[in-house]
Amino acid sequence: MFVLGFVTGRTPPMCSPNPLFPFGPPAIDPVPDSIHRFGGQFLVTLLSGFPFPPGVAQVRMVDAHTGNDKPFITGLTSAIDMLPVKTPGAGDVFLTLEFSTDQLAQAPGRLQLFTSPGGPPVVIADCLVTPTSMALDPKTGSLFVTEIFTGRIIEVAVAGISTNSGKQLSR
Repeated sequence: MFVLGFVTGRTPPMCSPNPLFPFGPPAIDPVPDSIHRFGGQFLVTLLSGFPFPPGVAQVRMVDAHTGNDKPFITGLTSAIDMLPVKTPGAGDVFLTLEFSTDQLAQAPGRLQLFTSPGGPPVVIADCLVTPTSMALDPKTGSLFVTEIFTGRIIEVAVAGISTNSGKQLSR
């Protein structure tokens, strides 16, 4: 990760080779599109650039003091948001939101649950229409997801997550 130079306006490149080349440009330029505090770190979702190859988007952990970063959750297709959720007794779990599972085919978006960053995900919803953001209500345990093309805010139940309120969510 990097800090924008206010005087120069320049940033170091974050480009990586395009695994689908010659389809699309030779390099893709990921876009950071959400940031959340997690302990003394930041979790940043990176939406891969065009042609949005499967498995290239990710969540990176950024040290708040040094700016050093490392992969946290990998193998995503179009990461747009994520939420670290503290659950009593179960520890931390992580929700990831993807704009689409295949943007070029206009496939729906996906919400997944990770019980550990490297663990296999559980798909919570795979029919979201262009989701862009999510928020968890700590009082009710309700998860809300925005969809940009439909203009909707929808409530999604997530099994197995209980919030500080003690309310158990069910699917």
